Amino acid sequence: RATVLVAVFASAAVVSGETIGEAFARYGLRGEHVEVIAQRCGIDDLKDVGYLSNREIDGLSWQLPRVKRNALKALRDEQRAIAELKRARGQISMRRLSSWLDFAFATLETLFRGFVLGAGFSFLYETLVVSKDFFQLEDRLLRERVRIACVRAAAVGAATALALCGASLFLPLRTRAAWMTA
Repeated sequence: RATVLVAVFASAAVVSGETIGEAFARYGLRGEHVEVIAQRCGIDDLKDVGYLSNREIDGLSWQLPRVKRNALKALRDEQRAIAELKRARGQISMRRLSSWLDFAFATLETLFRGFVLGAGFSFLYETLVVSKDFFQLEDRLLRERVRIACVRAAAVGAATALALCGASLFLPLRTRAAWMTA
């Protein structure tokens, strides 16, 4: 919990455009301390502080007193918490996008399957049951019957697609996915 609180307070400081000198000053590191840390550890950005190890910080023992090294460790922990918070936010947004894409593709798949199912059955019903003489017609009459059957099949396919999409609201995506994988 303390890490999260530190991250929240620190992220507010980072958002406000805090410089490396201002961040160091918050922890009592000023002037020559900043120069020593920047030169010895190669820090030129506040984010770099999060990558310092205890060994690197303790290696400054002859140039920085223990209190200042502890302050640097606290600043380092704050920067790590900020980085972890940003990573977690990024992962959450990617999961949200992924779930929305899953839902969109599942809906499109349901619509497509419904259309194909409805159109196919409608065309078969029209050609095999309704028109018993369908396969014995002349070319001129056959073209007209096929056009009518196709229009009817498209209408029935669209209606079936919408009905299946509406019915899928009562079966969650997880349940449908479990049926498909079982």
